[in-house]
Amino acid sequence: MACLPLIVHNERRKRIGLAITIWLQMCTVAHSFLVALGAIHSLHTYRPRIRSYILDFYAKRDYVKRLVYASDETCIEQVRINRTAFFKLCEMLQSLGEMKSSRNMLVDEQVAMFLHIISHHLKNRVIKHHFNRFGETVSRSFHNVLNAVIRLQDALFKKAEPITGNSTDPRWKWFKNCLGTLDGTHIKIRVPTVDKPRYRTRKGDIATNMLGVCTPDMQFVYVLLGWEGSVADGRVLRDAISRRHGLKSFRGTKRKWVPEEDAALVACMVDLHNAGTFNADTGFKAGYLNELEKMLEKVLPNAMLKAKPNLESRIRTLKREWSIVYDMLSGKNNSGFGWDEHR
Repeated sequence: MACLPLIVHNERRKRIGLAITIWLQMCTVAHSFLVALGAIHSLHTYRPRIRSYILDFYAKRDYVKRLVYASDETCIEQVRINRTAFFKLCEMLQSLGEMKSSRNMLVDEQVAMFLHIISHHLKNRVIKHHFNRFGETVSRSFHNVLNAVIRLQDALFKKAEPITGNSTDPRWKWFKNCLGTLDGTHIKIRVPTVDKPRYRTRKGDIATNMLGVCTPDMQFVYVLLGWEGSVADGRVLRDAISRRHGLKSFRGTKRKWVPEEDAALVACMVDLHNAGTFNADTGFKAGYLNELEKMLEKVLPNAMLKAKPNLESRIRTLKREWSIVYDMLSGKNNSGFGWDEHR
């Protein structure tokens, strides 16, 4: 009878332990159910954090605003052009250069980055710190703009036109048929140590010798890069002229006369002399070249021969080439040699 209370006590402890176990399992099931319910609710109510992305996008463009859009003075100091020229360049790169904005960077930021690098010779590490971009992004953007600028060569490089004879420009009217001016300049560059002696100029700078040709209105028509700074300008010019697609000098108004044109010119001069309208003691009167031009236009309508300088130059050449015949027939001290009109 003494063991009965012990048995009752053990049974009670078992029941309490079983109740606690069941309660813990119920709590675990309820917690799992609530977690699953929360996950389902999150999936149905998820929205991307657009606001944070927009804030980050405009924060990265803050340097571009201060670099370009602040004022013309700041824009010229940092990218070497004013805001109007910057906008025109961006428009040309998009329309003619086929340049497009990326998902995270607009065209104006890429152009500003490109101009900032070439204006101040900045490194990739400096640019990525200023613009808050990755180094790979800076390099890719630079090459995108560079390729777009190369596609603009037909629009940026102008075809040279000679100075006309009736030009009224006080600076250029004295240079008839001139296409423009050419000059060389040194651009500082960075080269390997072994190549520095070849690129060192007479002033001690490490640079490359560039040849540029401009029209009277300051439009580039030819540029040659790559020569070492120690090379003389004459050697750079000779290389530019000797290249297959190099610098071609304008031949002015000179043209190659064919035998048919020479024969027509002599025949027209004979007819003009026989007409007697422009005859003079020493040749022809003033204005005979214009009359010859009209006569040749009827004989050779497609020749496009002008009184000056085509006819004037050709008559001068004929006189020089046939002067010995003239001296033999009509000159002095010809020992009695001449033309006998009676035979």
